[in-house]
Amino acid sequence: TNGWPCTGPLLSLAEDVVQRLLPAFDTPTGMPYGTVNLRHGVPEGETPITCTAGVGTYIVEFGALSRLTGNPIYEETAMRAMRALWHHRSTIGLLGNHIDVLKGKWTAVEAGIGAGVDSYYEYLVKGASLLQRPELMTMFKEGREAVEQYLNKDDWHFWVNMKNGQVTMPLFQNLEAFWPGTLSKVGDI
Repeated sequence: TNGWPCTGPLLSLAEDVVQRLLPAFDTPTGMPYGTVNLRHGVPEGETPITCTAGVGTYIVEFGALSRLTGNPIYEETAMRAMRALWHHRSTIGLLGNHIDVLKGKWTAVEAGIGAGVDSYYEYLVKGASLLQRPELMTMFKEGREAVEQYLNKDDWHFWVNMKNGQVTMPLFQNLEAFWPGTLSKVGDI
């Protein structure tokens, strides 16, 4: 129990790992590459295509680490990635499934709440709550409005084109089962 839970060797190891992950965020958009070698950084020739969930699921851990260490760079890095995703949403408020982190261009324009996107919405809510960042809750609420307007079909959430809201895949995936739990966290029971 020496130093548990917020000081000592575990915190030092967590900070070491995150320091090794930071090179993945060294992109023009601030959105991270999907792969980083913990010894050597981003592999040469690494694809710049990353899924939305892969970009938007650092805020809880990086934010907590910043709060525990007093080093704001981790939370700032994760927030920059979140803001970049938000900036690149479509004119109808939806995010696609995969984005080029160098150019900020969507390479998969299917919008959904399942695989490749799910954690983004979940982390907006968790990050807003844990870190007391109203900006993240605003992003969630506005994103949810677009999700409910374009994806919700008789209480099922289909996949649609992020630009026009037209259904592209009328199916429900198992990873979408997180949505009711996330809604309960914002008081929608």
